[in-house]
Amino acid sequence: MWYAIAHIELPAPSIRVSRPATSGTGKKPVISSQPPKVTKGAVFEMPAGLPPFLKKLITVPVGDETSEFTAVQSLARQVGVPFTHKGPDYALMGTAVPFGKPVPAYEFLWYIGQSYVPGTLNINGSGAIAAHNQSTS
Repeated sequence: MWYAIAHIELPAPSIRVSRPATSGTGKKPVISSQPPKVTKGAVFEMPAGLPPFLKKLITVPVGDETSEFTAVQSLARQVGVPFTHKGPDYALMGTAVPFGKPVPAYEFLWYIGQSYVPGTLNINGSGAIAAHNQSTS
């Protein structure tokens, strides 16, 4: 299963009809809205069904903001998955990427996916991260 950061849509809430016990009380069925199961991140809620390595809390040092590849390599090392990359390496200084703060791996990668870096960041649900950056020239 592959996850494209910033392109994961949350599932729609499910509606479940519960029926009253057949004790002859004459009550009508109760309709309850069940929100999708989500995991609370540091800033936002993450989609349900994420692999465990994306839920793990990581802290990428502030010194890694000079290199996207170094930052993602640090994350990959902390969660125990392989990381590959192609293309030019970009600095992430001045972005909202949460360096130096403990956040879930998914959240950190989401912020990188929302940064100005041209290219793609793919996360394989079974445990691999790959960045393929494009040149700006």
